[in-house]
Amino acid sequence: DGDRDVWDPNDAIPSAAKYDCTLAKYVKDAPGNPTENMLAAYNAGAYAVIKYGGVPPYRETQNYVKTITTLQESFAAPVGRVQPSQQAAGAIYFAQKKLGTLYLWGGNGTPEQGGRFDCSGLTKAAYETVGITLPRVANDQYNAGPHPGRDELLPGDLVFFSDDLTNSRAIRHVGIYVGGGYMINAPRTGAVIRFDAIDTPDYFGATRVTEDGAKALPTSV
Repeated sequence: DGDRDVWDPNDAIPSAAKYDCTLAKYVKDAPGNPTENMLAAYNAGAYAVIKYGGVPPYRETQNYVKTITTLQESFAAPVGRVQPSQQAAGAIYFAQKKLGTLYLWGGNGTPEQGGRFDCSGLTKAAYETVGITLPRVANDQYNAGPHPGRDELLPGDLVFFSDDLTNSRAIRHVGIYVGGGYMINAPRTGAVIRFDAIDTPDYFGATRVTEDGAKALPTSV
């Protein structure tokens, strides 16, 4: 359409795919898994993959390849009855389909709201698709399960942000963790749902949503 927009899937997906295919051609003769070599080339450059005969021995690159190949399963649509281990994947699958959608304060994704969400509206809707009903606001959602540490985070965990890091009732924002230090985030008025880094000064903590934990919480607005 002549409008180059990194948040428009019609622009971003073909561009990324073309670039990855070009990288794959550069490293096609390198030993090892072709997909992992392509991802390593994206992170460290094709020359490094060719030089080391596969994924280079850089911690950042090895972690990147591991994160992406692990995450690919979380972005697949769940099939059949959703087991607890698949619930996080189902929530992520819903949220990633909303990337690029304009934020709306108080948004619950209804037709009247143009399918738009705010932060906790998105997380609530995402988990509802796998049969878990969360409270409406972020600081209530924080109590919907156990609280993993920063180095224990898994895709699907909810991540929270606050101006008072000593008080969970002061939490004002929530996103869905997808791995690699990033979340799917509905950030603020005027912005779109997007990937954002979680490591900011106002990062409060995380919750691993469980069905039992959510049922124990109030669900009224």
